[in-house]
Amino acid sequence: MQKGLGILLILILLLVFSASGAAQEDKFTYLIENGAKMIRENQFDKVVEMIREVPLEKKSDFRIKVIENFAYLKGYVMTKRRVYGEKWKLFYNTMILSGDKSATPILVELLKDDNPYVRAYTAKALGYIGDEKALEELKRVSDQDENMKVRRRAKWAYEQIAGIKPSGEFEEGSEERVVVITHPYEPKYFHKPDCSRVRTFGITSGIKEMSKREALRDGYTPCPYCMEEK
Repeated sequence: MQKGLGILLILILLLVFSASGAAQEDKFTYLIENGAKMIRENQFDKVVEMIREVPLEKKSDFRIKVIENFAYLKGYVMTKRRVYGEKWKLFYNTMILSGDKSATPILVELLKDDNPYVRAYTAKALGYIGDEKALEELKRVSDQDENMKVRRRAKWAYEQIAGIKPSGEFEEGSEERVVVITHPYEPKYFHKPDCSRVRTFGITSGIKEMSKREALRDGYTPCPYCMEEK
């Protein structure tokens, strides 16, 4: 009798855990399919709450990270909460340099957001990630968006992905003076002279000043930390 009750209890626990796992999986799938739409509808707090309930291994999925990051960005835009701004900035630069194309459909959907700030940073992310699947939507935004800054970002992103000589944001001010760190272990970024990474480098012999045009010619790309517009 007791053995039978023990087996029944184990079966019940297995069913409970199975149902819980299925519910968590459903949240993950729902977020992938609807996260961008929820952010566009200003349900950013709900998105963040749902992500907290997703299993740890699912939270590391790049698509979830992108949804979470843009939920914080939209939250910051709408509420001006400092904590949202800090969390958004913490992951954004890492995200755009990842080269992971799995979140392209999510980012393309976010290009339709009502807020130009969100659209501009979405276009920039797509340009760095470099997925050709985004070209059609970027072309539409670069031609039709009502906001000039968004059009410029989308045009730059389109040209980056299409392999066209950039005529957008990095051509402007091409004679602006920038600095590069020539240390072999440093990424090939060009920096504003007051960039904290340059100030803390501490080896003046490893720092070189040049124009932005020369830096681009030599294969340097903008430092995502100091070139970010405030």
